[in-house]
Amino acid sequence: MNMLETVETVLDTSHTVLDALAARECSPMLIVVCGSHTYGTSTPESDVDVRGVFMPPWKALVGLDDIGTLSCEPDAVMHSARKFVGLCAGGNPNILDWLFVPDDCVTYMSNEFRRIVWSRRREFLSREMHMRFAGYARGHLQKLQHGKTRETGAKRAEDIAEHGYSTKNAMHLIRLARMGCEVLETGEYNVRRPDADELLSIRRGEWTLNRVLAEGDALLARMAAAVVRSPLPEHVDRDAVSEMLVELTLAVRGVK
Repeated sequence: MNMLETVETVLDTSHTVLDALAARECSPMLIVVCGSHTYGTSTPESDVDVRGVFMPPWKALVGLDDIGTLSCEPDAVMHSARKFVGLCAGGNPNILDWLFVPDDCVTYMSNEFRRIVWSRRREFLSREMHMRFAGYARGHLQKLQHGKTRETGAKRAEDIAEHGYSTKNAMHLIRLARMGCEVLETGEYNVRRPDADELLSIRRGEWTLNRVLAEGDALLARMAAAVVRSPLPEHVDRDAVSEMLVELTLAVRGVK
């Protein structure tokens, strides 16, 4: 997929998302491009992953029929503001990415979200992220160690057949572990990867499996050591982010 096709896909998907939200009486808060296009590691075969946040209507907020997640084809997933804030407070790196994408990956942001959440996004960063980053990285590490299994998808099986291991798992292992080290050591959450070229070389199979595993182990050890001296607070202030969510809800929906 070339750059023009990528832009067209993002625009088409964003319109699809907006139409789906309008049909459910939901208000868009944030729409971003995530994944490889955000990290700087996309290839011509990469999908365009669109993610975002919405505010449900009042009847869903206070009634029995909650709306937590909406999936829109192709490759678009939207979370309610409540679910999104909860996942960010829990240190989920797949969701925190949405808050720290570079400006060129933001396709829509409401004024309320920018003022109340985006401007305070650093409040979601804490030492608790260590367990999440390390857990996700170890997941990729275990897949590399186990190789092909009955659950391995067709694309990953082809990758393993060509290189002897999944280069996609290898790339994500190193990316996640490096991001975890960086944020714990410096307090900076770097989604757009300065090491994108090296990550792409891993994706092309230019690293041996032993080198990947050794680097992964070293980064996990570095991450564990970084927690002790991290400039980040030990925990997310859940009362503060809960008040943030209430403020956002009232700003968008008012008081009924």
